[in-house]
Amino acid sequence: MRAPVTLLAAALPAMSLLAACAAPQQPPPEASAAAPAKAVLVAIRPVPNLQPTGILAPLAGQAGNSGVELVARMPDGRALSVVQPDAGGLHPGEAILLIDGPPPRMVAGD
Repeated sequence: MRAPVTLLAAALPAMSLLAACAAPQQPPPEASAAAPAKAVLVAIRPVPNLQPTGILAPLAGQAGNSGVELVARMPDGRALSVVQPDAGGLHPGEAILLIDGPPPRMVAGD
């Protein structure tokens, strides 16, 4: 009965080594840099300066999140909204390009 236990004790490290030699797991694919999407700007509205409140407010200092919300109509009919620091000279009815990335933004289209 001693031989099977010894064989098992010797096999466990070998199985660990085999598992370590297995094909490595591939990380999830990163978002590819897609071409900018074309759309039509339908609305621009100001976003108020949102000052942090509560116990974490002193850590945030004077930084607030102000800017504009841009709403665009995609070619397939979907509405898409992006908040960015300024409108960049864009006007409702204008063709725009949606740049996907951190952060997403809208710019004048061609």
